[in-house]
Amino acid sequence: MKRLTLCLAILLCTILLGSLVMTPQAMAGAGGCEGDIDGDGQVGIPDLLVLFGDFGACPAPPVPCDADLDGDGRVGVPDLLIVLRNFGCGAAACLDNADCDDGDACTFDLCILGTCFHFPIPNCP
Repeated sequence: MKRLTLCLAILLCTILLGSLVMTPQAMAGAGGCEGDIDGDGQVGIPDLLVLFGDFGACPAPPVPCDADLDGDGRVGVPDLLIVLRNFGCGAAACLDNADCDDGDACTFDLCILGTCFHFPIPNCP
């Protein structure tokens, strides 16, 4: 329960502070976002979820450790800081959820603090 509470607290802080930690490149919508762990072209909540899921020592090679962004062999606070620093990079600007419609029926489109996020709907054909 404590781990879930911690994760939820970090996610809430990230959402509330996301616009403050965006780099100028992120605000310009530049590609190649550092911290894009899941490869969707933007840095957001799904990347945080992968990072928290992989937190700790990386498995032995050849198993990939995509959340180890700083290359130190473990997923930790430095990797989290990279994701937070680039949070929102690659996402389109928005005013409300309607601005974020990507036309994909298998994603839930959400506007958070002026940034669009597209969450996959599980088991969607």
